[in-house]
Amino acid sequence: MKLTFFLFVSLLFFACTKNRIDVSPIPPCDGTVTSYTTDIAPLIKAKCSTGLGSGTGCHDAWILTYNGLKGAVENGTLLQTTILDQSMPQIPNSFGIAALTEAEKNLLICWVENGALEN
Repeated sequence: MKLTFFLFVSLLFFACTKNRIDVSPIPPCDGTVTSYTTDIAPLIKAKCSTGLGSGTGCHDAWILTYNGLKGAVENGTLLQTTILDQSMPQIPNSFGIAALTEAEKNLLICWVENGALEN
């Protein structure tokens, strides 16, 4: 009976920790004014696109359009992958894409905090 209880508690513990969501805070915008057209779109194209098709960069097909990127803002994936997980762009890679700098991360944060406008 004790063994069964121990196994149940162990399974419950591991099941709960397996699907943990990172809730690390995203640093606040430093006041930088950002524009989708002049700041965000060129940044995404330079740092998140290989031009080699789906699965070879940062989800090339959807991230190069405003609507695709806005969807990533709305569901939280843009800041989760670029700022918290730092999994986009994928580093290291064989495409010559460098990691985002702190200034580039701040551009993304400020753009999102200011409504992710198509300006």
